Amino acid sequence: MNLLLEDVLTMSKSNAGKLDFRPERVALQAFCEQLWHNVQHLAEKTHPVDFVYDCEVDYVMLDPNLIRCILVNLLSNAIKYSPQDGYVCFEVKHGCEDPVFRVSDNEIGIPEQDQAKLFEPFHRAENVEGIDWD
Repeated sequence: MNLLLEDVLTMSKSNAGKLDFRPERVALQAFCEQLWHNVQHLAEKTHPVDFVYDCEVDYVMLDPNLIRCILVNLLSNAIKYSPQDGYVCFEVKHGCEDPVFRVSDNEIGIPEQDQAKLFEPFHRAENVEGIDWD
């Protein structure tokens, strides 16, 4: 519930043009491990979330609240829309200059006709009928 409220608040601030971007120096591996640990509680026992950290960067400048919001959204959607006992993986790899975050799964996917609406707040594709929001 806290995550949902945090997301709604962040989105409201973003839509109002009042979103604070507050980058700070963050120990990347510790940040990602903590986020992964927190997401494990969302997954319970039906969706183990794998974590792969393959990045040579120790510290990065980022806004931990915004990145956390984005990654938790991606991971919670991967968990929610993957079949029970499905595969969900959170990876952090070294890109050209910056780390690359990747969330992969074997979820139902987004139909082509809904992909144009991907960034519309609260839009749900037609193929999610019957999936609980609990």
